[in-house]
Amino acid sequence: MGQTPEQVWFSRLCHLNPRRLCTGQVVGNGQRLLDREAKPSGLFPTAGPGPRRVSGRVSSPPRALVLEGSLDTALHSPRSERDALKNWCDAADIALAFKTVHRIEDFDQIVEALGRDQPPFVHIICHGDHDDDDRPYLLFAPKPKKRNRIYLDAPETHTAFRRCFEGQSVLFSACLVAKYDRHIDRFRKSARLRYVAAFSRTVYDDEAILFDISLYHSILIAGLTFRAALERARSALEALGIRGEVGRGQRLVKVFG
Repeated sequence: MGQTPEQVWFSRLCHLNPRRLCTGQVVGNGQRLLDREAKPSGLFPTAGPGPRRVSGRVSSPPRALVLEGSLDTALHSPRSERDALKNWCDAADIALAFKTVHRIEDFDQIVEALGRDQPPFVHIICHGDHDDDDRPYLLFAPKPKKRNRIYLDAPETHTAFRRCFEGQSVLFSACLVAKYDRHIDRFRKSARLRYVAAFSRTVYDDEAILFDISLYHSILIAGLTFRAALERARSALEALGIRGEVGRGQRLVKVFG
């Protein structure tokens, strides 16, 4: 029996050495990426210039905006989701804007360059965790020092996200950020974001990539809403037995809004 397109791209995803998107992880550099030469043409729907038809309706050409922090304390490390996401976007003929950020102030320059051309959602990849007071934070900088933490309950963080991404949906591919619902829901409301999705458990790189590409497919190819796409991507990982490492009793990914 032939495979569905979804089964095909799942089988083609890269397999990274087990590495987690939580703080303080120093990892090796070995990784296997998608084989560009092995990608058959026509695997995904493609579109030339102008609108494309998705789920029975015409929409503007989709695109993805990814902001990725440093995933390794070693500055020479190539650890990143860039190649996996770029390979998928290239196969699907989707323009990918992938930018590295090391501090929250970098958002302003990127948003200024975008102008009014807003992406369907904003994807932020970095390390995440929460402190002893259960306050969730992000880390963009290479060193996991306290002064580099970006707390999601801090007023200045709310202001930055509201200024740059008001009205948009945001996906955080980072460990443990959504473990405590109250902080993320308060952050979403104060920053005036439409939806916020984040991992509530410790997650490995390969697991995060599987989820991210499943979400991309559901939004950019199938034309689902952000919430519906997240639920489908989460169900796809659960069907594969992927539920993260730490956080018993918590669903792997939560959505707020």
